Amino acid sequence: EEEEEEEEEEEEEEEEEEEEKEEEEEEEEEEEEEEEEEEEEEEEGPSWFGGTKDYEN
Repeated sequence: EEEEEEEEEEEEEEEEEEEEKEEEEEEEEEEEEEEEEEEEEEEEGPSWFGGTKDYEN
């Protein structure tokens, strides 16, 4: 019986590790998307100036 319990615990730990990896990957993807959006905004200029580049004038 003890062996079975140990096996179950190991399986649970493995599942938790897998879930953590998946969450980390999702977070990385979200960060990449945010970075891409920021880069696009920089190219267009700040959105609060209508996205035009000549907002300094």
